[in-house]
Amino acid sequence: LSDYFQENQSFPPRALLYKKFPKEKEVDGKIVYGLDPNAVGISLDYSIEQFDKQVLFRKIVSSFRDNEKLLRENPLQAFQKITGKLSDINVDIQDEIEVFDSGSENSYNDYEKRKELRSKGIKTLGLPTIFKNLNSTGTGYMPGETITFFARPKVGKTWIAVKSAVVAANAGYRTLFISAEMPLRQIRQRTEVVFGNTLGYKFSYNGIENGTLSKEEEEEYKKFLKEYNKKNILACDHLKEDTFNINSVRNLISKYSPSFVVIDAIQQFGSNERSVWEKMTSLFYGVKNICLSKNITAFITTQANRNASDLFIPPTVSDVSFSDGALQACDMLFSSCLVDGSDERLVQFQVARSREAKFNKMEQPEDVVYIKFDVNRGVVEEKTDESF
Repeated sequence: LSDYFQENQSFPPRALLYKKFPKEKEVDGKIVYGLDPNAVGISLDYSIEQFDKQVLFRKIVSSFRDNEKLLRENPLQAFQKITGKLSDINVDIQDEIEVFDSGSENSYNDYEKRKELRSKGIKTLGLPTIFKNLNSTGTGYMPGETITFFARPKVGKTWIAVKSAVVAANAGYRTLFISAEMPLRQIRQRTEVVFGNTLGYKFSYNGIENGTLSKEEEEEYKKFLKEYNKKNILACDHLKEDTFNINSVRNLISKYSPSFVVIDAIQQFGSNERSVWEKMTSLFYGVKNICLSKNITAFITTQANRNASDLFIPPTVSDVSFSDGALQACDMLFSSCLVDGSDERLVQFQVARSREAKFNKMEQPEDVVYIKFDVNRGVVEEKTDESF
């Protein structure tokens, strides 16, 4: 279908499809065709699954038919050829396997795409982050990566998650926001005030929540809502018949096809594991596996444990609640704490695999940034040298 469309700029006529996929065999007295006219209207995913089965069936049969004569004359040689072809077919159909030394041009094609983006002035490959200095390294959050942000309660993890979703959505990436502890109303209001601030509108979160916006703010809010139509952020705070778990996340991603998934409060998710430690490890690895198989990016928030009781010191990797899984499975880990005498937040860069993130600071460690945190006005942004 794809080849025909590219060559002719139209879909093939039904007669041609039936010619290419003729009747196959008789089953229970009925002729089963390669293309079933009764299949109109069924799920596309189901259709693709059935099509893949049919392609696999034909490849397997072909491996025998192509060697039928040799099988009669030299069974051992035919057996070797047939098993070799079947082995190749097995590699082709396994999503988790990729042949690196096949002479494929995929790697160079990927490089050419990145090179083309650079030539068009794209400074940051991947999803842009909320950290300006991380973006300036040339790569943001890349497909397949899992990022975890952890802190003690009341530090502002959800606001950071919302800001991350807004930045990605504003850049054109379809974003799925999943929260196991915050209702959709609050997610929507927080998203609106952060997105509004990003676009230059002036209204407050408390004013929306309490119904106390001034006349000027009400006008700003109404103007914003008219412009706020990107439709790139999807949110989910509950499931009809189940609690959140890895399977439900996988189903939501398959259904809505986001490029960026934000999972707020993953510690609230369910799991079949007996201990909390095993549960958390299973959850982190589960999300990582989804990111790799779907080629998407996930941003996760979770709790720091009670060892990080000082709210003015950033938690370390060992303080992630109940889990070494975050350290083992995630590509980046950030932690955060309060700043004494200020509404700011300090964010510490704990782990970054395959990155050399150099944060440009004034007399402070390279792995630390400060975030301006006036969430009532939707301000969640990294402080630059000029703002110190």
